[in-house]
Amino acid sequence: MDVGIACFVKTPGLSPVKTRLAKSVGKEIAEALYLQSVDAIEETLSLAQTTLPALTAYWAVAERQASTEPLWSRLPRILQQGDGLGSRLHFIYSSLLARHEAAIVLGSDSPQISVEDIHSAIGALSGGASFVLGAAKDGGFYLMGGKGEVPQEVWESTTYSVATTGAELLGKLATIGAVTELNVRGDLDEASDIEAILTDLRALA
Repeated sequence: MDVGIACFVKTPGLSPVKTRLAKSVGKEIAEALYLQSVDAIEETLSLAQTTLPALTAYWAVAERQASTEPLWSRLPRILQQGDGLGSRLHFIYSSLLARHEAAIVLGSDSPQISVEDIHSAIGALSGGASFVLGAAKDGGFYLMGGKGEVPQEVWESTTYSVATTGAELLGKLATIGAVTELNVRGDLDEASDIEAILTDLRALA
């Protein structure tokens, strides 16, 4: 299956990153941790592309000014468009579907996402699932994928950054097609998340 996968990113210095984390550890450390997370995800995407030749990875970049930013030069870039997160998710997901048979969008703050997670998502989509969703421990989601259109209203009516975000999106997707749930993963939002993510990273091959 020909799949496009895009990781949503912001550029430090152009947009605030990890603002909740920065309140605990300071802006400089929060940005450094964010960039390390991005590096880990980029490595995973690069490895996944070597094992899945029909997979194409992209950065979904938040800022128009970052179109020539060296930080995002190693993967093709798609510029996010829309006023809110729901609109931006709809734009990137739809853009990927216009280029590929299936689309996957993921966040940039779960560095323990593995090649196996990506294989599992694509395997489910290649089988009977219309959509896949990877829930985050805080109630959000770190990955969503599908092989069919998702109405813009579904994206935009979902409440983001709350403990029920993942469950809300899951319920809406289930009215459109079969959904396979992936392993639950933590993400990097608070200082208290750091040790759990390190434990997950140490467990990876």
